[in-house]
Amino acid sequence: MLAAPAVAEVWIETSYYTCERGAEVTATHVGKDSDAAVVLLIEGNQIGLPVTRSGSGVRYAEPGGGYVWHEKGRSALLLWEEGDTTQAIYSDCQSEYPAP
Repeated sequence: MLAAPAVAEVWIETSYYTCERGAEVTATHVGKDSDAAVVLLIEGNQIGLPVTRSGSGVRYAEPGGGYVWHEKGRSALLLWEEGDTTQAIYSDCQSEYPAP
């Protein structure tokens, strides 16, 4: 008999945010530490972002620019970064559940 392959446990948690103008964002966090990522569901679109360095809170961003999702406690914001320019898409998102 062959042994079954080991299955790694993956940490997954979903948080639901309400942002300005009534926008809703679902943030599904996958993994912890340096290999963590978040999958955002915004207006029917999925955006996957890896974790990056942050001075405060947890920051997920596309390498080289693009979407940035920054969480701190129960608050979050969605940005678009291109070169030296940063534009807020949603600057005031609040969750009923604590972010990781």
